[in-house]
Amino acid sequence: MVFRYVGYWFGAHENPEYPQHGFGRNKVWSLESVNMRNQVVDLVFTLPQSEFERQYWPHNTQVKVLFTLSETLSLSIINTNLGDSHVSLTQALHSYFPIGDIHQLKATGFSDSKYIEFGQGPIKQPQDSVEFDRETDRVYTDLAPQQALHTPHGTILVSRENSQSAVLWNPWIDKSMRLSRFNSEDYLTMVCLEAANVLEDNVELAPGESHTLTTQIAWQ
Repeated sequence: MVFRYVGYWFGAHENPEYPQHGFGRNKVWSLESVNMRNQVVDLVFTLPQSEFERQYWPHNTQVKVLFTLSETLSLSIINTNLGDSHVSLTQALHSYFPIGDIHQLKATGFSDSKYIEFGQGPIKQPQDSVEFDRETDRVYTDLAPQQALHTPHGTILVSRENSQSAVLWNPWIDKSMRLSRFNSEDYLTMVCLEAANVLEDNVELAPGESHTLTTQIAWQ
């Protein structure tokens, strides 16, 4: 499983010269602390102020990530507004899961939600499950706090806190060929289900205020 942080804006910025998905995902983070307790390990990383690209993000903010490793995995992104003016941001935790065979994957936990896909929507989804036979690139809102990925080998449970939105993605055949980090058949063995604060679920921070986005991953 691979995580990447997409922070300060999700997707394309309204300014076409800004990088896709912000800048934090391509930066070197600093390990701030390690705490071991019983059979649990906490790792805290900070994005140094020197790594902020002020031409894209002029606000005085701090961002940290907390990994809690135990029988389950918990990942939290903590954004704090250190400035004296209001800040608005969107974010997502790109989580890439190995799933065995995309043709046998069923994702559940989506009933009565809505999504936008390829610029269309919002589309109401009454059914609970999603199966895959084409490129899927859905941004969900009004979403229950837990979804499940049913694979040929078991079930991955993906939960979220302080989030009512998520992204479900598989590039399928044609897009895989255009992605530099994908081999032509990688789409067969992966899916992305990521916790987010996007669209109307964006984060609004008053001066001095913090927000924590958490996702928890479990196997059963």
